[in-house]
Amino acid sequence: MFCQTLFIPTRAWQVFCRPGCRKNAKMADRMVEHACQYCGLVSATVDHVPPRSVRQFMIDSGLASRYPFVEVRSCQECNSGLGDRPLWTVAQRKVYIKKWLARRYRKFLDIPEWSETELARLGEDLREHVLHGLAVKALIIMRLRY
Repeated sequence: MFCQTLFIPTRAWQVFCRPGCRKNAKMADRMVEHACQYCGLVSATVDHVPPRSVRQFMIDSGLASRYPFVEVRSCQECNSGLGDRPLWTVAQRKVYIKKWLARRYRKFLDIPEWSETELARLGEDLREHVLHGLAVKALIIMRLRY
């Protein structure tokens, strides 16, 4: 089912055509389960919303009921970019991180598209450099659309 091969189960309980497909499906599930809340990359940290540095103030001022304390999965870059900014909801933090990523990677996002013939005219080192930039651009676009 996940490897796009024609698969007709011979038993009612069969879901995967082979053990490799089962492993790939579990990895895909794990990737979705552990995706960064803000950009979709694999998360390695937890982002506290609102930041822990202001939680006691919020409790003392009576704002804790208005802004629930939650922890969301986050990649290291998004978590570092957010820091302890006074953005007290996940939605506010997500809007901020999209703008922050677009600013941070503006040079990559401005790289023009290259045709195969244009790439073929380049030397090997320069072609690898351009292809790397295009790969980073594609990754950042994916993160911004998440």
